[in-house]
Amino acid sequence: MYVVLDNKICSVQWFQHHKPGKGGAYMKVKAKDISGGQIIEKTFRANETILQAIVERKPAQYLYQEDGFYIFM
Repeated sequence: MYVVLDNKICSVQWFQHHKPGKGGAYMKVKAKDISGGQIIEKTFRANETILQAIVERKPAQYLYQEDGFYIFM
């Protein structure tokens, strides 16, 4: 699953739902930024929402670079 955390698209690596005896439930998430590779750890309360990112993967072959753009086929 891909989500948006801190304005970065991240791949969820690990999550844990925790319900302590006192207080509300929360979710611990460990996600990896797909552009930079950093690991982001966040804790979310039950009433918080996050955005799901739609990521589409397609096989492509690198052809050449022109004017700062990378051309794939």
